[in-house]
Amino acid sequence: MTNTSMELQLLSTNILNWIKYQQENRRLAKEPIQVHELVNQVIGILNSLARQKNLQLVNQVAEEVSIFQFREPLKIIIYNLVTNAINFSEKGAIRVNALLQELSLKLTVTDEGVGMTPEQIKNILADEFIVSSANIDNRKGNGLGYLIIKDLVKTMGAVLQIESEKNAGTTVIITFPATQAN
Repeated sequence: MTNTSMELQLLSTNILNWIKYQQENRRLAKEPIQVHELVNQVIGILNSLARQKNLQLVNQVAEEVSIFQFREPLKIIIYNLVTNAINFSEKGAIRVNALLQELSLKLTVTDEGVGMTPEQIKNILADEFIVSSANIDNRKGNGLGYLIIKDLVKTMGAVLQIESEKNAGTTVIITFPATQAN
């Protein structure tokens, strides 16, 4: 019952943050963001959930990495990616990293979870992605997290990629254009 109530709370928070962002879209302004600090905030929120499953959350973002972007949408993206990794992992570590490259900033979340098939990845990345209550591999999940991620990634001018192998984990990569990174 405790786990179910925690999952409901996470889902509700997620939906409310997304709705709030959608309503305030015109009033938000981009700002410089210390990515390491933002990842620490998200890890602080999700650490107890990860500990229940004996998972380790690791912030590998260098302290000097920053991006000029919308703070709340970026936080929602990181929150959703880490939550997905927790939900679909039973062991190991979930690592968040961000690398500043010449033409982009690459944010990655890597887990050692159940992974996805190429068909599952194609479905998630499809333009006509369908949110479903159907369980995949007897796992909880309805795809709402990825729907929110895709919407925010598009709004922020970024690109979403997923690299995964069944039973070997997943790496989600979001690439922000250099014009938005500093």
